[in-house]
Amino acid sequence: MDSNQVLRFDRFTLDRARGRLRADGVDVELRPKSFEVLRQLVENAGRLVSKDELARVVWPHVVVTDDSLVQCISDVRKVLCDDGQRFIKTVPRRGYVFVADVGVDAAAPPPAAHGNRRRPGARAVGWALALVMVAALSVWAFIWHTDRSNPQRLTIAVLPFASIGPTNDRHFSDGLAEDVITAISRFRDVTVIARNSSFRYRDDVDITKVGSELGAAFVIKGSVGRDEGRVRINVQLLDTGSGATRWAERYDRPLGSVFELQDEVADQVVSKLVGHARHLTVERIRTRHPKTLEAYELVLRARQGFIAFSRQGAIDAHTLLQQATAIDPDYAPAWELLARVLLRFYIVPYDDRQFSAPVLADAHQAALKAVALDPDFSLAHGALGYAQLWLQQYDASLASLRHAIALNPNDADTFRNYGDALGKVGDHKASIEAFERSRRLDPFSPPIVFGLMARAHNMLGEHDRALPLARECAERAPGLPICFMMIAVAMARLGQPDEAQAAVRRLLELDPRTSIRRLTQPKRFRFEADDAVWVEQLRAAGIPE
Repeated sequence: MDSNQVLRFDRFTLDRARGRLRADGVDVELRPKSFEVLRQLVENAGRLVSKDELARVVWPHVVVTDDSLVQCISDVRKVLCDDGQRFIKTVPRRGYVFVADVGVDAAAPPPAAHGNRRRPGARAVGWALALVMVAALSVWAFIWHTDRSNPQRLTIAVLPFASIGPTNDRHFSDGLAEDVITAISRFRDVTVIARNSSFRYRDDVDITKVGSELGAAFVIKGSVGRDEGRVRINVQLLDTGSGATRWAERYDRPLGSVFELQDEVADQVVSKLVGHARHLTVERIRTRHPKTLEAYELVLRARQGFIAFSRQGAIDAHTLLQQATAIDPDYAPAWELLARVLLRFYIVPYDDRQFSAPVLADAHQAALKAVALDPDFSLAHGALGYAQLWLQQYDASLASLRHAIALNPNDADTFRNYGDALGKVGDHKASIEAFERSRRLDPFSPPIVFGLMARAHNMLGEHDRALPLARECAERAPGLPICFMMIAVAMARLGQPDEAQAAVRRLLELDPRTSIRRLTQPKRFRFEADDAVWVEQLRAAGIPE
């Protein structure tokens, strides 16, 4: 097979000549060794590639443990969003099979000559310089982390997980802790202490002392044990100020593939853990006067107001973000959240900003600025994708949202936006799956998720499934119009017109301007068939024309 050929699978292209992976035309970051592992699997699609073969090809003349390969597979799965082994199938104790269909594009032109020719030893010099840079950054990061002048900053230290029981699982327990560190590092508003610092605390330690020495507000501890074909994992989030346990969870699973379990637990733990830590940090800073807060803390407070999903919460968040962008105009999270707040005003009938073209344009510009300031910030790409969705730039929206997921597969906010986008382009089943994923990731899911899931079920004609979700939405957010709109649609379709009319009355109390015309302008769906179903359902529910 020509090494210059470009291989295609699903929405990805693998350019072997350039060593580049792309998704929907957008470059996807992947470590060189992880790229080589993916390349070997794709080139041998449909064939079992053993662990030994991968190690021999990817790490020639070097002895490596299974951990190196497992980390590469984990990296690849995350960028491919391959939670369900849709692309890479694990064959326990043997190796991996790439199971997706692979196509071949015409040969790509070879890279420019100056990109190929290197003097002997140039690669080694490059690696040496890279190591120096990493070492310098590590020293800087350690000094920054241990700065006690800002104890409120959301900084987390992950200690090595204890191995308990008759078997020696230290390689697995350490690997799990490392996966948690890697996953947390994808959240740009959270600082995670480097492994080489936090892993010094392997034995029983004083949590408050660890927090003081590492400058960490929270510590994660865990334990792993295996017996009789099962693995049990305990995880705790500890407050270094008091030493109290703020959150804990236990996972009890069949042993199966240990490394697949390692990925699963890391993915399930991290978003819940970060969600709890964010909320606890907000509680710590609420008593401080806003004028004393730096941009970071202003954004953290603004995010709390944003997820409250109320008019006052949005107004408060907007005010805080105006302060944050004035204090630090180069702080990407402030612009990302400002984009989302402006989108909230555009979408929800809080005031005359609903469906205002200038507000949508401002949201788009704020998202573009966040991406420009921090190209690896997943939430910024997610906000941009959501703005593009309302601008009816559907292909660009899906590409931005998928890139955001590739950057951080554990972020519930992006999956919520992705679910809405999938619904707007007519893939309602996939929309529901994305919303369900966001709910698994986030213990503080906003009520609109239930309303949007109800919308998807209604669009599919699954009104009996839509109704309980819409009611949950209304219970959690009695002032949110979409909840009652979806109740009205489901009730009308289920043959309960009186209940549908009651829901419409409540909807009109919340927003007297509600009408079919207003709910179809701007356009809600990409395709006319979905628009027709939407209008038919609104009309059947009794929404005024």
